Amino acid sequence: SDESFVYKIKMIHKDHKRLVYDRLQSPTEFAVRHFAGTVTYDATKAVERNTDQLPKNLSDCAGQSSNKVIRYGFKMLAAERAKEAANFKKKRMAATIGSKFKSQLTLLMNDIKDSRTRYIRCIKPNNHQAPQLTDHDLTMRQLASAGLVTAITMSRETFPNQLPYEVTWDRFRVLLPEGVAPEGNSEEKAKELLAELLKGREKVVGGSVIAPYACGRTKVFFRSGSLELLQSQRQELYSAKATIVQRWARAFIAKRKYFEMLVASIIIQAIMRRAIARLHYAKKQHALVTIQCFGRWVLAYYEVRALRELKAATVIQSCWRAQSPRKVLRQARDAAAVIQRFARNAKKHMDMQDSMATVVAEAQMDHKMKALQKRLEESSSQDAEKLMKESAKMIEYLSRQLYSQRGRVSYLKTELTKTREKDGILTVHAGSVDAALAANKLEVQKLRRTSVNLTKQLNEYKSDKKGAREALKEMQDIYITEMHEQESRYEQMETSMREEIEELKEDIEFMSKEHAKEVAHLKNEALSAKSEHREEVTQLRGELQKMEESHEEDMEKMLIALEAAQEEDKEETQVRELNQCIETMISTHESQIEEWRSVVCENCQAPLFPGKEKSGAGSASRAVAEKFAKDHNTADTENREDGTKET
Repeated sequence: SDESFVYKIKMIHKDHKRLVYDRLQSPTEFAVRHFAGTVTYDATKAVERNTDQLPKNLSDCAGQSSNKVIRYGFKMLAAERAKEAANFKKKRMAATIGSKFKSQLTLLMNDIKDSRTRYIRCIKPNNHQAPQLTDHDLTMRQLASAGLVTAITMSRETFPNQLPYEVTWDRFRVLLPEGVAPEGNSEEKAKELLAELLKGREKVVGGSVIAPYACGRTKVFFRSGSLELLQSQRQELYSAKATIVQRWARAFIAKRKYFEMLVASIIIQAIMRRAIARLHYAKKQHALVTIQCFGRWVLAYYEVRALRELKAATVIQSCWRAQSPRKVLRQARDAAAVIQRFARNAKKHMDMQDSMATVVAEAQMDHKMKALQKRLEESSSQDAEKLMKESAKMIEYLSRQLYSQRGRVSYLKTELTKTREKDGILTVHAGSVDAALAANKLEVQKLRRTSVNLTKQLNEYKSDKKGAREALKEMQDIYITEMHEQESRYEQMETSMREEIEELKEDIEFMSKEHAKEVAHLKNEALSAKSEHREEVTQLRGELQKMEESHEEDMEKMLIALEAAQEEDKEETQVRELNQCIETMISTHESQIEEWRSVVCENCQAPLFPGKEKSGAGSASRAVAEKFAKDHNTADTENREDGTKET
């Protein structure tokens, strides 16, 4: 079980200095004191997860060993496994650490194949988590524990970078000089390419010549610094070509801008010419309209004068001709008035006679009625018959009068109703008329107010119009004066520019002649200086190669001493002294290189110091010294796509 496993560990290694025993630990916990600190481990389910058996192919391989003991032991193990498999009942087992590790490793390898992976190694600068503080002892122990020195030594002695022949030819064939065209398959082309590009990069160490690369069956293996050199040369070539492309692109953009400015200047000139032409046309049109106005005014004046004279004559003629008809009309009016008067008098006389006859008849009847009443009062039986006859006549007369009065009364009633109806209609009409009149009065008041406002606005508009006309006239005058001034300035500028252009043409001709003379002189000087410079460069190359070889030997000695000091881990003072010596040697070496660089011109720095800033023949040792001395972080990077690994 897990508890028994932990108990056995504590009992077996109880006297070991690395094992830490604590009573507060659980039965499945134990602690180990590492170089970086104490770490507590929990063994829960550790036994169940670590029940992996030896793979069958390895046990079969060991069973075929030439050693009898090994062969016998593994055959017995295979027989026991066969018996266990025969008696084994299928049941679901928990995933062990080995199976998990195998599946995770498979997934990791698939991800690495499908991606571009980089490995980064981090260094803890101090234990206090403080910024800008480095503990040199702690950093040195971490670097030594990480195996960085061994990795750097192996990378120096081996080939850290490798590329297939096809990739090498496809990537670096642009560096071939003109006239060199390898033939054959990709392997032959790549070999000729590397022989041409890495010529003179061989090193002599211990009497043997070390080439900067080695060719395999399918790949090329590069020593430290060789691939970086080719990549730097390729990058410089691409940079130079990109500069040419950028130059052509900038020239194209500048030409396009120039043509756009040329078109814009032509458009501006056309607009100015159009404005000047419009101004002249407006002046001519204004003068022509003024002349036409004056001519029309003269014609209209004479025409109005003739019409006035004609109208006066017409008025006199009409007045003269209207005198006789007016006299006849007056006489006819008087005669008609007399006739109407006589007709009205005759009608009134006849009506008066009729009314007098009715009045006389009524008076006679009243008289008879009164006489009849008297007779009735004074009557006797003898005169009764006469009275009855007279009374019957009177009754008939009265009945006739009553009938006539009743008809008249009914006529008057109908007339009265009609008049009442007319009166009601007239009252309604009068009410509507009054309402309409009131509404009309309100509308009239509103219209009066609006008319007053409109008159005020009209007056304001008239005043504004008058001011606008005056301002427009002033602006026209100012514009005309400005146009005249601009025309004069433009003429002056045109004359001055023509004079300057002529002077510049003369200066350009003179300068071109002088420049041709100077160019010929400079070409001769450059040829002589170039030949001298090549001789100096060859000398500097030899001296620099000697310095690099001596520097590499010194660095190897220092690294051997540093490794011995780190393994013992006792003489810290010697390590510090060695670090100081390394720093002084690096500073002196860099100062000497800077002096040689100051001697060489810019055109020869690339071939004289190829890949020095990135990596070179002694870049690995220099990187180790700088990292140990200056305590920088170390990064291990693997580039699967390019097939290179950089440290």
